Amino acid sequence: MTNATRDAGNRRQALRRLATAMCAGVAAPVIAQDKARALREMQIHRVEALGLEIWVENHGVLQGFGATFAGKAQGDAVDVRVFIGQSPGRLPVAMQAYTLRGKLDHLDEPIRRSWGKVKYLA
Repeated sequence: MTNATRDAGNRRQALRRLATAMCAGVAAPVIAQDKARALREMQIHRVEALGLEIWVENHGVLQGFGATFAGKAQGDAVDVRVFIGQSPGRLPVAMQAYTLRGKLDHLDEPIRRSWGKVKYLA
């Protein structure tokens, strides 16, 4: 097994754990230190096993959880934003966006607008 194959498997496994934790609601409340998240500090949860903070989000008809974390894509350092949500009685939807490290804040508004327009087909 090559290092690239092993790394890809580790990333997939980490994303599966993240999705499971976010959908299962396994979290403990934590007080936010970040100014940008001050308005939703009661909705931020820390998942110690993954070293992540997740928070409650709504995008259009979807209600769920979002997280932001650092990663690597093709050897470059990136920031990743993930949202996993669903409408009551519908299947879950996962959305992700990534960009060069430190540039994710520039995508806040485009992500909010595009993810807010997601709807189920039928």
